[in-house]
Amino acid sequence: MTTSHNTLPSTSPDAAAPSGSLASSIELPALRQIFEELKSGRHWTHGDDVYSELSGPNFDAYANWFSLIGIQLHRDHRGFCHATLDKDDDISALNSPATKTASSLVLFTAIWIEALADQGKNIHEEIFHKEKHFIETLPHLATENHRLLMANAELASPEEFTRLLSTMHRLGFVQLFPDNAIRVRAPFHRLLDICQEYGRPPSAADSANTQPSSASDTIQ
Repeated sequence: MTTSHNTLPSTSPDAAAPSGSLASSIELPALRQIFEELKSGRHWTHGDDVYSELSGPNFDAYANWFSLIGIQLHRDHRGFCHATLDKDDDISALNSPATKTASSLVLFTAIWIEALADQGKNIHEEIFHKEKHFIETLPHLATENHRLLMANAELASPEEFTRLLSTMHRLGFVQLFPDNAIRVRAPFHRLLDICQEYGRPPSAADSANTQPSSASDTIQ
C-alpha cells in the first residue's frame, strides 16, 4: 500500500444494524468501547474487558456489525483480537496513519529478535515467557550498532524510548509497569509476524532503512 492514512467509517456505533443481520437481534454491550478503541489501533487480549466480550459467543455478532461499515474484526488463535479495514490484509492493518510509529515498532521488534538470535536464545520463550522485562536490560541501547539504529529513528534518548514503550502499552502490545519494566502481551505476535514476513531472523539495519509498506499505514 502507498497511502499514509486510513479513514475509519463515520457510522455511529449506536446505529442499529440492518434488519435481518446477526447483530440486529443480539445485544452488544461493548460496541461503543470497541469502536472507540479500534480507532487508535488498540489490540485486545486476556485482562481486557473488550477481549472478554470478543472471546465469547457474541464474536460473530460483533464481527457482523463492523463488517457492515467496512471493518473486519479478527480473533487470533494465539489469544488476542484486533480490527482491520476491508482494504487491508491481515498482517498490514494495525489501524493507524502513523508511518513513523509503524517504523519504530518494527525496528524495536527487529532489534530485539536480532539480539536474541545472536545469543542463540529461543526468541518466543525469551519474549513471551518472562513475567517482566526490565527496560534497562532490553538490548536496544546496549550496543553501538543498535544505539545508532535507534538514534536514526530518533529513539536513542531515555525519554524517546519511554515514549515508544508508552505507545506500545496504549496499543496493547505490552504492559508497562511503574518499576521500569514491561510485560509482553499476546498481540506482540503481530509485530513478530511483520518481521517474519520479511525474513527470520530479520536484519535490524534493514528494518531501520526500509519501511515495509504493509505496516506503514496502520500502526499508531
